[in-house]
Amino acid sequence: MKTAEPGSRSRADGALNFNDDLGQMAAARHYLDWQYSMLRPHLGPSILEIGCGIGNFTVRLADGAARVVAIEPDKACLLRSRARVGQRPGVKLLHGRAQDLDDLLDAGERFDTVLCLNVLEHIDDDARALRDFAARLREGGRLVVQAPAGPWAFGEIDRALGHRRRYSRRRLGGMIREAGLALCETRYFNMVGILGWWWNAKVTRIRRQSDAQITVFDRLIVPVMSRVEGLLSPPFGQSLFAVGEKRVETEGLKALKTAVPRGSGSREEQVFHGP
Repeated sequence: MKTAEPGSRSRADGALNFNDDLGQMAAARHYLDWQYSMLRPHLGPSILEIGCGIGNFTVRLADGAARVVAIEPDKACLLRSRARVGQRPGVKLLHGRAQDLDDLLDAGERFDTVLCLNVLEHIDDDARALRDFAARLREGGRLVVQAPAGPWAFGEIDRALGHRRRYSRRRLGGMIREAGLALCETRYFNMVGILGWWWNAKVTRIRRQSDAQITVFDRLIVPVMSRVEGLLSPPFGQSLFAVGEKRVETEGLKALKTAVPRGSGSREEQVFHGP
């Protein structure tokens, strides 16, 4: 088997195969529906999907958007995604890594929405990746990120999946701001799931979730939990959901920045930095 490139989602050390893992999750229909319900309000007419996997979300995106560009580094996953998407118009599937956007896309190509779902944790330089994603947004466009939460729950399954890290709410939100975006939302979700993940990570130390675990979770827990978390935001969860927006700079603010040179005194401090 070929050795994986740094930051890619393929592993060559006996780790869990992404094709198999994503296939497991494809059967969790309630969980996919729940995730998509969070994405839907932030989707625009043109979408860049970073790491489309086997197309679990790509098919839904293609049915609702005018244009979808989906990127995937794992060739086996990409083949399955192509088969599922079929000949839908306005959809382009590209083989490549998140770090290679400049090689995969035209220089001026911009999108209303950039999706990064369970990909950021695989990338060595995640801060740079977020800046690259933000640069591909139109003004008013949104970056939607889903990433594993709870550094304290990092374990063998994370290692098997090639995760470099799990995130805290503060860290992910701060990185989105540092990428030059206004932070619209950060929230934990799947509070029950993180308890099971911690058990697997710290007690049983298994390297793979069982089909039985996923089936019970999807059929019995998700329908209840998704309703509860829709009403009450949980204090922790298995995943973080975050949204950053590329704000349109008003003509008035542009004029202020032009009129007040940086370093000219306290007026700039008051206008731009706040209390």
